[in-house]
Order: sequence, then C-alpha cells, then structure tokens
Amino acid sequence: IKSDGDNNAPIALRRQQSLKFFIDNGYSLLHAAAITGALEGVSAFALYNDAENTTQGIAGWEKSNSVYNRYSQLLSFASRNSPSADWKLFSIQLQFVLFELRNRFSNANRKLLSSDNLEDASVVVNRFYLNGSNNTESLAQIAYDGALA
Repeated sequence: IKSDGDNNAPIALRRQQSLKFFIDNGYSLLHAAAITGALEGVSAFALYNDAENTTQGIAGWEKSNSVYNRYSQLLSFASRNSPSADWKLFSIQLQFVLFELRNRFSNANRKLLSSDNLEDASVVVNRFYLNGSNNTESLAQIAYDGALA
C-alpha cells in the first residue's frame, strides 16, 4: 500500500485504499463504504497517536492494562503476521479489522452483510464493531460516491 506507514497520508488516499482492500476481500461496495466511513469517522485514518493512554489506530483501539484489550490484540496480530510487521502500518491495521470482523466480531459482520442500505450498514459498523454511536453515513456516502466516479 502506498504510504503504508505515513501517519499523515491524505484522507482521500486512505479512503480509496480502504475501499479497495475490503472489496478485494469480498465485501460489496456498499459494505466496504460503510466500514471505510466508520473508520474515517473514528480516526480520520490516523495510524497512531503519540499521546499516552489514548486510543490508537484506524479503529480507535483503546490502550489498557488488560491483555485482552483490542489494542494488545492488534500488537499480537502484527507480530504473528510477520516478526518485522509494524502495527503502525495501514495495511496491518486493515488486515486486523478484517480479522476482527471475521472472528471476534463475526456477529457484527453478519449484521453488516445482511444490511441493504448505507444508513443501516453504517449504524451496524459503528454500534456493533466500533462500539460507538458515531453517525458516519455521510462519510460512507463520500466513499461510495468516490468509487463510482
């Protein structure tokens, strides 16, 4: 992925890369746009935050002392993926989102795949994957429309 480790890559580039990744991994444009919009809404695709005790990465994974927290699982996933893999890479974080959706958050994934419009799909990703209440339908629409342009 171009600019894989660049924390300041343009949002439009990250949006395009995210859409392509999820479509390449079997998601429809509608569902890929919902995931992409939600990730943009929670993090603006920031790969990391230098501040202590803050959320990290494109899905806003929380840092905590628990070994079961999602941030720790991201670190573990990156090291299993490749000993030299850096969790701060956009490609690794996208792969982890996909891994979570297909495993720990498979219920959210099923709900997402059964949704048939952008509004419902966006709500599902925010509520059941990101555990938030962000309204990212407008960001999902931008991703969706950009892919059709």
